[in-house]
Amino acid sequence: MADSYIIDPNTNCVFVTHTGKFKVDEEQHQLVERVCIIVDELAALVEELRGKGVTFRNEILSGPGGSQILCEDPSGNVIELFQAD
Repeated sequence: MADSYIIDPNTNCVFVTHTGKFKVDEEQHQLVERVCIIVDELAALVEELRGKGVTFRNEILSGPGGSQILCEDPSGNVIELFQAD
């Protein structure tokens, strides 16, 4: 859980501070906690980021409430990109 966060309404960026350790699902080798950024046009953003060399852990998944994909920052931290329905 994040210690605090601020959402910038102009850019949809979420700024998070976290002083604890991230939990890891040992069976799936995935972070349980991650930063989630809400976006308007997920498919277009994914295409743009792939063109810039961003690493993705999965393809876009759609479910109740919206669509999401996991990518990595340059340090390997997981970031979820989410588009609500």
